[in-house]
Amino acid sequence: MKKLFVLVSVVALFAAVACKSNTPSAEQLKADSIKKADSIAAVMAADTTKKVDSTVKDTAAKKVEAAKPEAKKKK
Repeated sequence: MKKLFVLVSVVALFAAVACKSNTPSAEQLKADSIKKADSIAAVMAADTTKKVDSTVKDTAAKKVEAAKPEAKKKK
């Protein structure tokens, strides 16, 4: 009977350890949220830069195209 009690206790101990919840600490949650916010900000900054670059290129292309007919009209 004593061996059975020890065996059941050991199995219960392993079950308790295996089923332990892995909830992250408050510090880890804060660090993860900061990391996510930084990565989102970096992506948004990159997207904004691409939009500005494409707008500048489009504006420059329009100015060049607008200047071409004027050069033909002057001749």
